[in-house]
Amino acid sequence: MTITLGSGCRPAVPLGASAVPDERDRAAVAPVLAALGAPPAQPTVAQAPCPGGGAIRTVAARSRAAAPASLAAALRPLTIGASVIVDQPAFYACQRGSTTRSVRGDGDTVSVVSTTSCP
Repeated sequence: MTITLGSGCRPAVPLGASAVPDERDRAAVAPVLAALGAPPAQPTVAQAPCPGGGAIRTVAARSRAAAPASLAAALRPLTIGASVIVDQPAFYACQRGSTTRSVRGDGDTVSVVSTTSCP
C-alpha cells in the first residue's frame, strides 16, 4: 500500500539535485558558527520551487566544536530583532523576516540550519 499526501503548497514537479553553495549560503551560516566559536564549515544546500516562483532554500553546516553553555547568549548579537521560536540549552531557533535559523549543540558538534521561505 502506498499513501501519498499533498498539501497543495508545492508544485508537483520533481526536485532537482541540491544546489551548489555560493557566497550567500556561506554568509547564512558563517556568522553563526563564528559566534559559537566553531570553525567554518562547508554548507550544503537544498531547495524546492515555490508556487509563485522563486525557491525555498535551506543551508546547513556542521562544525566540530562544543556548544557554549547558552546558545541564546552566544547568539544574542546576531538575533536582535528576531522572534525566538525555541530556546533550550542544546537547541535554539529564531526567525527574522523570511529567514528561520536553528542551531543544535550535540556533544562536540554544532549544526546550523538557515531556511529562507518562499517570496
